[in-house]
Amino acid sequence: MILGYLLGTLAFVSLVLFEMVKCRNLNRKDQGSNPWFVLGVILLVGTYLSAVVLGQPAKGLRFIVSLIILALSVAAYIYLLLYPVKGAHYTGESHGTYVCDKGPYGLVRHPGAWCYLLMAMAFGGMIEGTLVFSLYLCGLNLIYVLVQDKWFFPQYIKGYDLYKQTVPCLLPIGRK
Repeated sequence: MILGYLLGTLAFVSLVLFEMVKCRNLNRKDQGSNPWFVLGVILLVGTYLSAVVLGQPAKGLRFIVSLIILALSVAAYIYLLLYPVKGAHYTGESHGTYVCDKGPYGLVRHPGAWCYLLMAMAFGGMIEGTLVFSLYLCGLNLIYVLVQDKWFFPQYIKGYDLYKQTVPCLLPIGRK
């Protein structure tokens, strides 16, 4: 399981490096390639695969319920990733994107964090002995979300500072 913790940590470090390089390259005409995102995703998938290969699946109803929750949360996560694309998020400008504040993004700024939490907890229910590991990955994801929200998104998503003033970060309780 140490391999999973190491891969998970490296995955989120790669995702932060992706954001750093993206922000550094904003004002360059040739923004170049930024392989950190792909590396982060590959490491994150490897993290979960290592737990599947090295772990024991849960038995019976626990496994089935966890699998259903995992499938639904993955579908919801993909929907949330694609939702801004259909909305007003990507504009085709040289290096600017706009805030999407409709649908789930009108309730909280990071609805995907909730899907990730459900995915990780469902995974923890499917594979014996991985609940603490899943909580660790949720903690890393939460840190990543908060870092994006505070330092990175305001740099390259137009209107993000105003969006932060009107829409809560993670908990859809009350409007700011």
